[in-house]
Amino acid sequence: MNVKDQVNNMKNSNAVQAVKALLRPTWKAIKEGKAYGILILSTILMAIFIPMNFFITTMFNFLSVGLDNDFFKGFTFYTLIDYMKDGYFKHIGAALILGLFICLIFFIIKAIIAIFIVSNATVKSTKAFVEQGAPVSVGQYFKLSVNELLKFSWGLFVNVFLPVIIVSIIGAIINLIPGIKGSAGAALINSFLYYGLLFRYIAIVLNIDGDSAMQLKAKYWLAFALVIYLVTSFISFAIVKDILDIGFMMFSVLVLTKNPYYTGEEIRDKVNS
Repeated sequence: MNVKDQVNNMKNSNAVQAVKALLRPTWKAIKEGKAYGILILSTILMAIFIPMNFFITTMFNFLSVGLDNDFFKGFTFYTLIDYMKDGYFKHIGAALILGLFICLIFFIIKAIIAIFIVSNATVKSTKAFVEQGAPVSVGQYFKLSVNELLKFSWGLFVNVFLPVIIVSIIGAIINLIPGIKGSAGAALINSFLYYGLLFRYIAIVLNIDGDSAMQLKAKYWLAFALVIYLVTSFISFAIVKDILDIGFMMFSVLVLTKNPYYTGEEIRDKVNS
């Protein structure tokens, strides 16, 4: 059996078909329901930060391990400090420190817009799309992006990012034990924990019991999380991960609400009973 036959067999397997059946309504909403405007606007806002990501990553690498370039081999932020103490590279050092400061500012701007504003806009716009049964305009999208932004951002941090950070720290501590790959284990757990907690938080934003939603609709968010994990394991481009994350937020709202694409009757009946 050649590779092509193996790929076709995998595509036609019951497991893959089951996952496609769970995710297909979201694609239908994006394509036929014209919710693609939300996906496009959120993707554009994320794509703006691609050059900034390169700059931030380069500067953080310089801070920690130095650059890979042969000219700068072994030259890190700490060796720079030593040179400056000895009176060398004063002007270069000042420029690099200014660069690090700019990097920090960029990182904060990116965090506010790419993480909190885009997430808020995606969730609120998809909710509006469901409620009005029509595409969301550009003006409406940006208006919703700042709607209760502080409340949404704080909830997102406490309910989603904080638990993931804690698991990562625990993994790093366990990783200190010889022979145990704690960080790798934490990364694998976080790849699914993040989406489960994000699904739960979106339910809370929609005034649905988050814990019940997470349990009753586990097959949905787990299927999408698995797809994201597999795709990002082979494709390392950050924008691909961003698009999938945006898609997951839209998917979550559609799964949890009453709309023509998914039904929320099962979860609402059980939560409200």
